[in-house]
Amino acid sequence: SERFCLQYDANSLLYVSKAMDMFDISHSVTQRLDRQRADNQRACTSVCLDASEQPASDQGHSGVETGDEIMADLVRGVKAAMQPTLVLGVQSDILFPVRQQKEIADILRQAGNTRVTYYELDAIYGHDTFLIDVVNVGAAIKGHLENTH
Repeated sequence: SERFCLQYDANSLLYVSKAMDMFDISHSVTQRLDRQRADNQRACTSVCLDASEQPASDQGHSGVETGDEIMADLVRGVKAAMQPTLVLGVQSDILFPVRQQKEIADILRQAGNTRVTYYELDAIYGHDTFLIDVVNVGAAIKGHLENTH
């Protein structure tokens, strides 16, 4: 752990954590961001904005209310993701809990992706399992790649 502290700035992990919390692939958010990006590109071609004039963003908030609406919005958001997909969960991962990994796999399937594989590892390393348990993680990836060709 000392080596980790000396190699990584803890503040960068705060930014990464915030980015992960704000990530939202739902249809309504991606459509709004596409519109916002187009508006910003038009604005940038006519004038350069200074920092005080930057448009506000509510990125990561779809505005959809009910659980069913949220799920439908997420399904619409991944409709184009039809490539073979491996969703790999780790039982001890509290950063990306297993229930969320299962939900991602289910959303992809509901969107029509028939080539989704969910694989769950029972490891003690939490989110770091992907870095530490290369034998089991590698076996899951190898199996997925072999079955998709």
